[in-house]
Amino acid sequence: MGVQKKWIDSELFAVVQIAIAAFTGHCHVKFSLIVGTLGRSAELAQLFDSLVVQTHHNFEIIVVDQNDDDRAKLVVDRFIDRLNILHLASAKGLSRARNVGLAHVTGDVVAFPDDDCCYPRTVLETVAKQLSGDAELSGVTGLAAAWTKMAAARKDAGPPSLFSSTNSTFGFVQRPTPSSCGLRW
Repeated sequence: MGVQKKWIDSELFAVVQIAIAAFTGHCHVKFSLIVGTLGRSAELAQLFDSLVVQTHHNFEIIVVDQNDDDRAKLVVDRFIDRLNILHLASAKGLSRARNVGLAHVTGDVVAFPDDDCCYPRTVLETVAKQLSGDAELSGVTGLAAAWTKMAAARKDAGPPSLFSSTNSTFGFVQRPTPSSCGLRW
């Protein structure tokens, strides 16, 4: 009974997310966020905290757990009522985790946030608008390292990225369709 209740609750949760996203005007963009995790729980919780407050609500989180203990499961359990999370397990290796996650993607846009990053609250909305507004775009990416501190001093600096600070490159890629390139996820 408990398992069935969780399934019904997650189905209801998905319907509510779609309704909220429709209200914001870009409901057709669904994100699949694949998070490989190993050895982190507080950081994973911070990522989830940043996802709870997103202004774009049409997304799923695919957590690929590579821990030998229950640390990631405990974090997932704390957020399962507020986020659409699929919790999977895999052997160690970031590429392995991402490939395991890709097999379960249902979104239109795929991203691979690190388990120790946080998204600014409007990042998914901004990416959804960017991708919706330009049919030629296949993805959005960029270096997100403290643009205002590092690049602002350079005369050739381009516009800031979608992220205000981090130490990584972030990317959101539209899921290919069989008709576009013969590939499928």
